Amino acid sequence: MATSADLSKPPLVRLVDQIKVSGGGVVASMVVIPFVVKSWTPAWFPITWSGLYFAQSVLFLLVIAFRPSPRAWQAWAISTATLFASICGAVMVWGADHPSAPWIASMIAIAYISFEVAVLPYLEIPTWWLGTTTVGVALTVMAATVINPFLVIGVIPLLVSMTLTAGRNKQMSDTLDERLTHAERMVGTDPLTGLLNRRGLEAELASLDGADVTLAIFDADRFKQINDTQGHGVGDQVLVTIARHLRTTLSPEWRIARHGGDEFVAVAHSDTLLDLEVVAPLQMPLADRQGQVNVTLSAGVATGRLTDTGDRLLSEAGHALRHAKREGQPLVKSEGVLQERFDRSVALTSLDQADSPIVPVTQVIVNDHGVVGCEMLARWRIPDGTLLSPAQFMDMLTENGLLGQLDDVMLEHAVKLAARLQQPEFRDQGIDLFVSANVAASHLLDVELPGRVSRLLAEHGVSPERLMIEITESERLGKDRVWEGAVQGLRDLGVMLAIDDFGAGYSSVARLRHLPITHLKLDMSMVQGASGPLGAIVRGVTQFCLDSDIGVIAEGIESDADHQTMRTLGVDAFQGYLFGRPMRIDDFLRDVVERNAAASRPADALVDSLGDEVSVSDVEVAHVAVESQQ
Repeated sequence: MATSADLSKPPLVRLVDQIKVSGGGVVASMVVIPFVVKSWTPAWFPITWSGLYFAQSVLFLLVIAFRPSPRAWQAWAISTATLFASICGAVMVWGADHPSAPWIASMIAIAYISFEVAVLPYLEIPTWWLGTTTVGVALTVMAATVINPFLVIGVIPLLVSMTLTAGRNKQMSDTLDERLTHAERMVGTDPLTGLLNRRGLEAELASLDGADVTLAIFDADRFKQINDTQGHGVGDQVLVTIARHLRTTLSPEWRIARHGGDEFVAVAHSDTLLDLEVVAPLQMPLADRQGQVNVTLSAGVATGRLTDTGDRLLSEAGHALRHAKREGQPLVKSEGVLQERFDRSVALTSLDQADSPIVPVTQVIVNDHGVVGCEMLARWRIPDGTLLSPAQFMDMLTENGLLGQLDDVMLEHAVKLAARLQQPEFRDQGIDLFVSANVAASHLLDVELPGRVSRLLAEHGVSPERLMIEITESERLGKDRVWEGAVQGLRDLGVMLAIDDFGAGYSSVARLRHLPITHLKLDMSMVQGASGPLGAIVRGVTQFCLDSDIGVIAEGIESDADHQTMRTLGVDAFQGYLFGRPMRIDDFLRDVVERNAAASRPADALVDSLGDEVSVSDVEVAHVAVESQQ
């Protein structure tokens, strides 16, 4: 019985499928038919019939497995039908006088046709007609000559009905298959660009599971701005232009998809190089007006073994894409330091677990009389023991949505340190210090922040005035009024509030008048430029703060010249390497007593004594790769 093979499958798989479909019928025919026909045929006939059937079946299975062709199917259909038709012929030659022979041959012929009807979905119509017609004609001739001529009147309509009905069912099945195939193709295709869509990409990645691939993510720069200013129609034209550009610049081995919005993904086997031409600027003429839209692309690339439907490689390429946009580079590959950062990001799920990589360190804040406080700073310990500064991991925390969690962890460390400083061993020596911690401006949008700080202070028995919360000034607060409520709520608790990094970002004197702050921290850039034209600005800001009862702390003091310049301009509190590098909390607690004891000395002597302590207190953090005041 003839069946078709799925030519898209490997030869071995096609062979297995063919054996599953027709193997049972072949085996049954080889056993049953020789047994039932031997009663009226010569001994050589069933043996010869069985041998021919077996030989042609094996030959056909091998041919369709390795060299499938329509001719092979036709040959199979004709040879099989001829063998089954020969049984009807055997009745006419040797079984006319055998009462059961015609009926046995009829049952075999009808069984053959019925089986062909059953396997019709696997067959092509012309091939199917060859087999059924041959056996049907043989059955009709045998019935007319051996059984009864009038039997033909019943046999022919029955055979015609069976074949016509089966043929119609096959045509309907083929039509349905075509429509389903088209629907599946449409489900996996983006209707705007004609590329694969997200579902199509997932299917493509699944088919490559376990293979070494290169995966690239492309993103249109300023696409939202184009949509907003030119309209969504132009935005759609841009997407079509990008799709056409990727098709023409990427080699045929790349499979391209529109992943969503203005993000496109391309994947290719092995480590395939990408030419910078693929991210070259595009000029798209406007279809219904004069002018053109200039489009630039950014791309992130990752290579590796594709597993878990490509989620990791997609994330890795996306990480490289975000880095490309931040650095203004058209194309960035995830490798080296960038890949190490991604690996650390993947491993990071929480900052408050027992084995958290966050290490709190402190840096002293002094005035001319001694140590008055310290700032709690975060360092990231990587497996080799090196401590990284925030400049090396803050972007990673932001991408993972953990910036707020870092603020909470550092606030808790700050409150715990303030609680220790209130113990008799420090209080009895007249040590009265505050501890400051940074809170990102975006975290002020959390309406529960004041309540969380209040609970921390109460839990550890810390006086509110011993805690300073620094609002990172380099972040834009925007027009949202939620943060204003949070700031006022914190101030109502009695904690001190400071604007950090003043002069490095978005702050203005108007903000100083508007916010209920107690302190202002001048950024290092202001300090180092104060000996030039910025000196007038620093003097004016300092005077404004003095008139408004706002304390001023100069950050980044690294030399005597910086220190003296700030003092001349009216600043009276300082923080920087000149007075001490970041140190572990235990080291800070050991040193603060000696440092505070020197507070009664003249300012110059104080600086000398503090400088002597730096090398001792900095031993524990000698591995800090890039120090930062954040």
